[in-house]
Amino acid sequence: MNPTMLQAWMDKQEIAEALHKYPIALDRLDRDLLMSIGHPDARMDFDGLFRGDWPSFVDWVIAGHKDLLFSNHRLSNMLIDLDGDTARSESNVTVTALAPTPTGDVDERRIQSRYFDKWARHQGRWLLTERRLSRELRRMTRLSAADFKERFMIQRPHA
Repeated sequence: MNPTMLQAWMDKQEIAEALHKYPIALDRLDRDLLMSIGHPDARMDFDGLFRGDWPSFVDWVIAGHKDLLFSNHRLSNMLIDLDGDTARSESNVTVTALAPTPTGDVDERRIQSRYFDKWARHQGRWLLTERRLSRELRRMTRLSAADFKERFMIQRPHA
């Protein structure tokens, strides 16, 4: 492998690792880990749900997830294109979330989306500089409290 190919592979690996940190950090509600992925000036556009900078987005997304009974985000089908010290990536995201309702019922949410990201090398590290979310499918099923209790078991992994 020539040095140029090796550097490209290492750059893509660093971006892929950052992409994978995002769902782990979000499911753990780990603000520090989330903040480590994006540049403070990164611009976020979450399909009309949120538009703003990275720190504001991190606070918004954590607040939106803190009351969930369960959430699991999974990234797949990542494509990363390098262009010097910048890059673009596209990835699929699948979300499963369980949200309590005021009546005691539970909404089971399944969401399929895509992330369209821009990255830049900043002080020797690849950081997210822009993300656009495209929601492609959303399914919600309302479960009665009794049905939820009978059919679901939530067990948090030990870190």
